[in-house]
Amino acid sequence: MTMQLVERVAGTDDTVSVTAGPFQSFTQIAEFQKSVSRLHGVSGARIRSAQRGVLILDVDYTGLVPLHVRLRDLRDVRWTPVQLTEAAVEIAVA
Repeated sequence: MTMQLVERVAGTDDTVSVTAGPFQSFTQIAEFQKSVSRLHGVSGARIRSAQRGVLILDVDYTGLVPLHVRLRDLRDVRWTPVQLTEAAVEIAVA
């Protein structure tokens, strides 16, 4: 399963849709949400959907550094980039 980030203009407070999975438990989902919400520039990370191990977050982000770069700061989540473009980023979550 992959995570997708759709990024907007940097420097403004935008909502970025983050799809991630698969997760084995709601505890893992909560931990991932908490980790994302603690990233620099993130003012909120709301669960839009969590079904069959797939999480969709609406992340409020402000920053000059793209959110997909900020994800490198996640210490408790292992991920691998799958596809990186200007419009979307996909990463595989381990």
